Amino acid sequence: QILEAARCSHLTDAGFTVLARNCHELEKMDLDECVLITDSTLVQLSIHCPKLQALTLSYCELITDDGIRHLSSSSCGQERLQVIALDNCPLITDITLEHLKSCHNLQ
Repeated sequence: QILEAARCSHLTDAGFTVLARNCHELEKMDLDECVLITDSTLVQLSIHCPKLQALTLSYCELITDDGIRHLSSSSCGQERLQVIALDNCPLITDITLEHLKSCHNLQ
């Protein structure tokens, strides 16, 4: 239910795609400083991890507003997601705040 992958800087979207497709019970993920992941990982999480409640993406410098849009429009985003950390994600803009308005359980 919990994956702690912080500072695993060599993990890529390919690895997280396999993980998301096979770990449907994930509730918390810490991907802090997983600097190689992109929006593709967020798309896979939004499709395959409906129970996701907390996601740390701090220092994931390739994440964009589009990835957050996918996540926030998914069932996990709208119904479950309570915590998302996005500090030091330089490609995240104010548009993400608009996307996150659909995540009704954010604290």
